[in-house]
Amino acid sequence: MLTYTYYSTSLPSGLFLSDEQLEALQNKVTFFERDYVERRDRRDAMVKTITGLWEELSIPEDDRRVIVRNSVEEEYLNEVRV
Repeated sequence: MLTYTYYSTSLPSGLFLSDEQLEALQNKVTFFERDYVERRDRRDAMVKTITGLWEELSIPEDDRRVIVRNSVEEEYLNEVRV
């Protein structure tokens, strides 16, 4: 009869990365953190502007054509910008 081990208390040894590899990974982390913050800030500004216009013009929620969602994807940001 075959048995399968799905869980083991022993952990594999860690990765052995060079200083250059670690630095490259850290640079990627920094880049993606900045990219995320930039996109989030753009999204927040656009959502604030759109929401303010809706409220100022007393637009009912059923008539609002843009669905505001919590996304920082470039495609969504372009959709909201238009």
